[in-house]
Amino acid sequence: MHPVHQKAIKFIKTHRMLKPGSKVLVAFSGGADSVFLLDFLITFRKLFKIEVGALHLNHSIRGKEADADASFCRQFCDNRDVPFFLIKKNVPAYAKKNKLSVEEAARIIRYDILEQTARKNDYRAIATAHNIEDNSETMFLNMIKGAGLNGLSGIPLTRGNIIRPLLGVRKNDIVNYLESKRIPYCLDSTNDSVGYDRNFMRLIVLPQIRERFNPSLDETLLKTSQNISAYKDFIGNKIIPQVSELFNNKQKDILTFPLEKLKQYDEILIGSVLQYLAGQKFGITLSNERIKEIIGLSGKRKGSVAELGNKVFAVRQADNISVEKVISLKQKTITLKPGDKKRFGKKVISITQLKKNEVKLSGNKSEEIIGMNKKPLEFRVRIWKEGDRFTPLGMSGTKLISDFLTDLKLDVNDRISQPLLDIDGEIAWVIGQRISDKFKLSDKSKYFYLLGVRDNG
Repeated sequence: MHPVHQKAIKFIKTHRMLKPGSKVLVAFSGGADSVFLLDFLITFRKLFKIEVGALHLNHSIRGKEADADASFCRQFCDNRDVPFFLIKKNVPAYAKKNKLSVEEAARIIRYDILEQTARKNDYRAIATAHNIEDNSETMFLNMIKGAGLNGLSGIPLTRGNIIRPLLGVRKNDIVNYLESKRIPYCLDSTNDSVGYDRNFMRLIVLPQIRERFNPSLDETLLKTSQNISAYKDFIGNKIIPQVSELFNNKQKDILTFPLEKLKQYDEILIGSVLQYLAGQKFGITLSNERIKEIIGLSGKRKGSVAELGNKVFAVRQADNISVEKVISLKQKTITLKPGDKKRFGKKVISITQLKKNEVKLSGNKSEEIIGMNKKPLEFRVRIWKEGDRFTPLGMSGTKLISDFLTDLKLDVNDRISQPLLDIDGEIAWVIGQRISDKFKLSDKSKYFYLLGVRDNG
């Protein structure tokens, strides 16, 4: 048996990664690491008593080169009678829309597609081909960017149904094996670009550290990351749940953190408690910035609010900070046409078409006049939802509705039930607050509409 196979088998058995009878879906890019992983699992599927499939994601980044990789992966699997799944996603477009780096967008999409495909096709495990150097890169990048224990614990050996069988194997050993056996693999041209943070770390920074300080850096960091991970798991599984019980009031949609009790505990511990309870009760993950924002409410005036996502808010009360999920207004979308005046929840919304000589701005927030260069097909009123964006009047870029409403410092219930006017699929008016810059009056405007809102009764 080849030494690199022995190392991988020992690593898998030591960490009990593969359960007999499992179907394993390999994240198959066609690069050296994933080719080795898929070939390895095929070779030893009888030993582990598993079935193997492969998924290739075309990121729409490298054009014909990416298409060639996809063809290679399909042929590789066909030659070995391995079920093959090919998905194509526009990663750059997703990154731009969500203001993410291409690397982060690719990671999010990749794991989402892997999970969907695994569920749909009954794969119990997802195997990714991260090697030992990948772990070193991750630890350094996280440390530089200011990570806590989660970041410093590196790439987890397992996470849910995701396993990393090659995390103890060196890249050179993988490449040398493939070349000695004449097993082909793809080369990704973007891997040589130091414009990507991870590539810069891999190609420039870590080689110098290995040469100057520690040739066995990667093995050392892997042990360190496993120690930190064990420490993190102990705190997360033993300490945090016990402390959390002191703040868990057992109410369904609200958590209460008395200000006096908050002062008794270290901020890092309180942050971990917030993270634990928010995940347990509301199913959300809090970033370090959100945690600081919540804790910072203790020094703000009563009624101050921090929005946490998924309709969950932290509110500064008289003697506590409450974290609560606010139930949004149960109001269906309504459609209007010029001349209509319709009730929507506690509001009455009206639309009146104007002639150009009738346009006269009032300065009243309950009335707005918009202009369009083509006749609209549909006016709809609805409650805002997560991810909604518009271009506030006077701005050139888009802004999340949630961020816009946060800046207005509205009452939680007013914020959660804020209605929008949608014209032909685009947000034209955050009703009673501000219109979109795209619907402002201009010399090109041909159609004019007076928008109105008033309280119902």
